[in-house]
Amino acid sequence: PRLVAEVKILQKVSHSLIGHKSPLSLGGQDEIKYFTDLFVHIDSPRLFAGLRPVTDSFTTMWVTEDSKLELLEEVAEESSPDRIEEVFMRQEAEGERMAEKETRIANLEKALRKMTREVERYRSEI
Repeated sequence: PRLVAEVKILQKVSHSLIGHKSPLSLGGQDEIKYFTDLFVHIDSPRLFAGLRPVTDSFTTMWVTEDSKLELLEEVAEESSPDRIEEVFMRQEAEGERMAEKETRIANLEKALRKMTREVERYRSEI
């Protein structure tokens, strides 16, 4: 929702800056084409304010050269064998804790059913 609101603000501002007779006016184009044309017009040498795309074939993130290096360092750190083992051990421990909780819940439910039967038996004796 926030991103949509920001795009709407960008659209409103950009439309107000460009006259209807401008070759960049919306003129029946879809919004993506309009923004592409607008940004290519504004940044004709295609410098993209120093931003570069980084993609994993599914998503794309635009980063500066510095943030790209930080991202690569973070990925390398997160992909280290020690880090992977740490995450695996943490997930395994969490799984064991969940299994223990489920066992305890099952035991409590069993005890509750037993108590309910006993209460019903005592009621019937009264």
